[in-house]
Amino acid sequence: MQGSITHIDGRCRILVGLCAALAAGLTLWFGMCFGAVSVLLPFALLVLLLTVLYPRIVFVALFGLMPLSVPFSTVLPNLGADFWLPTEPIVALYMVLLLLSQRQFWSSIRIAAKSFLFLLILLYISLLVLSAMNSTLWLVSAKYVLVRLWFVAVFFVWAYVELKNNPKCLRQILWLYVVGVSVVAVCTMVRQYSAGLFDRQVAQYSCTPFFPDHTSYGAALAFALPMALALATSATRLVSRLLVLFLSLMLSVALVLSFTRAAWVGLAAGSLVWACCLVRMQPRTAVAFMLLLICAVWIGWPSIMASMRNTEAESTGGLQHLRSVTNITTDESNLERLNRWSCAWQMFSQKPLLGFGPGTYQFVYAQYQRAQMLTGASTNRGDRGNAHSEYIGLLAECGAPAALVFTLLVLVAALGGLGAVQKMQRGSHRAMLMGLLVGFTAYAIHSALNNFLDMDKLAAPFWLTMAVVAVWNTTEQSV
Repeated sequence: MQGSITHIDGRCRILVGLCAALAAGLTLWFGMCFGAVSVLLPFALLVLLLTVLYPRIVFVALFGLMPLSVPFSTVLPNLGADFWLPTEPIVALYMVLLLLSQRQFWSSIRIAAKSFLFLLILLYISLLVLSAMNSTLWLVSAKYVLVRLWFVAVFFVWAYVELKNNPKCLRQILWLYVVGVSVVAVCTMVRQYSAGLFDRQVAQYSCTPFFPDHTSYGAALAFALPMALALATSATRLVSRLLVLFLSLMLSVALVLSFTRAAWVGLAAGSLVWACCLVRMQPRTAVAFMLLLICAVWIGWPSIMASMRNTEAESTGGLQHLRSVTNITTDESNLERLNRWSCAWQMFSQKPLLGFGPGTYQFVYAQYQRAQMLTGASTNRGDRGNAHSEYIGLLAECGAPAALVFTLLVLVAALGGLGAVQKMQRGSHRAMLMGLLVGFTAYAIHSALNNFLDMDKLAAPFWLTMAVVAVWNTTEQSV
């Protein structure tokens, strides 16, 4: 099939053979050193063979595995390096296959280059590389850029070509991601029920080991819930519709019990996008509405800040927990965000063009903390997260150009999706694109308060949405 990237040439088969021989030797060595852990190597060999021989099947299955992946440190603690098992090695393998199949690689790039979104992504990656070359911690930045590269290569380029060749696989991808997140939701709610269903402290880490904390778990739920609703509205069989409606209800309950305020706010904003899609609002109208909203917030900012300072709602649960989003007086989570953002702004002020380097914030920001802004969650060890914002974090790490291009990329994808929905006839493809856009918008809002694009669980639906939008805007057929 023209443009396919799943053809396996002789060099790839030779590579598989060499890896098989290497894995066999390593299995014996690991068996002597680590015992039961050695079972990971035969499993890795099996995954390698399946990925090379059946890349399309594994690519689709990857979206169901991602929510269920666990940190490698749970298998081998104190290793000094960590990644999500089994999905991150598979994603890296896909990038290697893409590079090894040179003819298919350049063919894929030419196909994807028809999309303006892809050109923006190339500019964004180029700015990351440029910043990494001037990084204060070049090894950290090199790893960051490499991970971002294989996420883009697999979840945008590979997905783009696969969707051009086989649009029907989108439904399978969404189903698998929804089911994967639903399994995690069930496990999490069972743990919450046994320890305290409505206890916010219990909710914070009940999602481990699948997610590091409740904020990333909530972000995944906010992606999966609109997908489930989209599948429900487009299902043709009664059994499928009832099943996905049940999953939607369960995901809604899980989202409430996650106590993730940013995900709640993001999904509320995403519902406005759903409404815009239903009335087939033109992108230019959406831009005008957005500018009007920004002007209103700008004009009323003094009043908003005064209200936030007067808010002392505790983050205990229910409506009070939601109200505490505006509490910058006593809520430790909000105060710590202000501390991190203040550090990021100082870092940006010092290096406004290229920043300190991708991924360096958590190792550098401690020296920029001010005594009056420290909280109980503050640390000087760089072991408690990052800038808590995709946008502000990029400012500090990669400078203004990278942050502006990334923001433009998000806006172009959202508006391009609205334009695509406006042109599409009613049907399952339109419903699925609407569901993706709602989740994408929810994350775009959520990412102002947290950043998780270094996790494949959230990077996958983020870049996949852009791929779907790009496919529709460069083809005359429905996605």
